[in-house]
Amino acid sequence: MVDKVQTIEQTSKIFKLQQLLATLLWIVGAILFCVGLGSKTAAGTASTSGTSVIGFLMFIVGFIWGIVVRFLIWWHHR
Repeated sequence: MVDKVQTIEQTSKIFKLQQLLATLLWIVGAILFCVGLGSKTAAGTASTSGTSVIGFLMFIVGFIWGIVVRFLIWWHHR
């Protein structure tokens, strides 16, 4: 019985770390996306910069990673 509890605690820590990293990636991606959209060119017109593209990709990857981790938590800890 003790081994099962210890195994669940170890997997739970791994999933919590992954969930934290996915959330951080999601938040940083959203910030970079907004900053990239707010930047203007020298002519004063808004343009899609590399920062907004990278931010958007980070946002999407973080969001999908978070969903996958939530599913894995559910799967392992029914």
